[in-house]
Amino acid sequence: MVSITKIPAKQWAEMVKALPAAIKEEVMSTYDMILQEGIQKGIEQGIQEGLQQGKEKNVTEVVLRGYQNGVSFEILCLLTGLSEEEVKAIIAQHKVEEDKG
Repeated sequence: MVSITKIPAKQWAEMVKALPAAIKEEVMSTYDMILQEGIQKGIEQGIQEGLQQGKEKNVTEVVLRGYQNGVSFEILCLLTGLSEEEVKAIIAQHKVEEDKG
């Protein structure tokens, strides 16, 4: 199992510089592989967070538009999968008033 330690960049460079060429190449290849894996995990996490934020925004918009157009809390809960308390919290957070017309 490979683990990453928090070695300052300058110290890392000095350690790698002191290694024989063949080992240095292997260390750098391993480092690049670990770095690439970390980048990939970061990208995947960012995509998942973006999708979740988009879903939450969509649910919020459904609640707000529905409420503004007189849709009952019961229907808003059915449409969004949220509890009545969660629906009311979204409405209160956005200070939306129901359309009485």
